[in-house]
Amino acid sequence: MNATTNEDLFWGVRGGGGNFGVVTKFVLKLHPQPRMVFAGPLIFPPPMLGRVVSILEEWLSTATPLANAMLAFARGPDESPAVIVVIVYHGGEEEGKKAFKPIFDLGEDTGVKRVCSLVVNAPL
Repeated sequence: MNATTNEDLFWGVRGGGGNFGVVTKFVLKLHPQPRMVFAGPLIFPPPMLGRVVSILEEWLSTATPLANAMLAFARGPDESPAVIVVIVYHGGEEEGKKAFKPIFDLGEDTGVKRVCSLVVNAPL
C-alpha cells in the first residue's frame, strides 16, 4: 500500500477523517421477535410537554427491553404544533397497553388529553 496503489486505504490509514473505517469483522446476533407489535404515535398538545417529559423519564428508568418510546416535536394531524411520543412494544396489545400505562394515562388527572392515538397492533 502506498500513495499510488490503494490510495483510498493509504489516505485512511494516514488519518482520512472521521468518516473513514475499515471493517475486518462483523458479528450479527439475531433475537427472536414476536409476530405482532403494538406501536404508533401518541400526540399531545404543546402545554403538556413538561408532563410528557417527566413521565417518560420516570418510565424509561423501569421500562422492559420489550418496550421503547421516542419523543418528537412535529405538526399534529390538524397541522398545529404537537408533542409526539412514538411507542413500540414487541408483543400484543394487552401487554403493550399495560407497559405504557403511565403514558396512556397522561392528562387524565388534569382534563388535558392527548390530541389522538394512532397506536395499532400489527403483524411484523
